[in-house]
Amino acid sequence: MKQYKILGINDDATYCTLCNKQELKRVVWLKNNETGEIFPYGTTCAAKLLRITVKEFKTQLNDREKYLQKLTRRIYRRSKQVKAERKAVEYCNENRDIFPDIKTRMEYLFPYITETRLLKEKIKEKYKVKYVY
Repeated sequence: MKQYKILGINDDATYCTLCNKQELKRVVWLKNNETGEIFPYGTTCAAKLLRITVKEFKTQLNDREKYLQKLTRRIYRRSKQVKAERKAVEYCNENRDIFPDIKTRMEYLFPYITETRLLKEKIKEKYKVKYVY
């Protein structure tokens, strides 16, 4: 069994527990499987603890981030909130006589836009990503 497990990567902490480096842009949260302790580490120190090269580790991180971007994009675009917003926009476009100006369109679309924004925030929080599109 491996000694360390990666729990996540984010900017919740700005220091490395191993080397005490400060003001890091992101940290890797590792769990020590023997003690159960969880600490933040910089990417270089995390790679050392995981016994892989820094280059391999950063490649894995980038691959993980790309995967999460694709996953969150797919979740967002297939959601019922986005589908409802698209239908509402189509309805506005098809019925320009009912929605002659931007104000009436926005009044009609506002609840749909609000729902999709809330969904984006939930996805960002759950998957620890910066952007959802």
